[in-house]
Amino acid sequence: MGSSVRYVFASSVESLVRGLGGSAELRARLKARGLDVEDLPAAIAIEEWTPHLLFLASYAFPTLPREE
Repeated sequence: MGSSVRYVFASSVESLVRGLGGSAELRARLKARGLDVEDLPAAIAIEEWTPHLLFLASYAFPTLPREE
């Protein structure tokens, strides 16, 4: 039986960060949270990626509640 672990690929992460402006500040904040956009693995497990994605959502839409 195959692995049930799901992944997000580095190219998707890089594209999202670029789409949000890709500023040095954003990259530094992600690195401080444990995600070095300059040195990504080929793929990141969804369980590891989800907290970073939630952070990016709050970064992109700081005035909206998480539910939105």
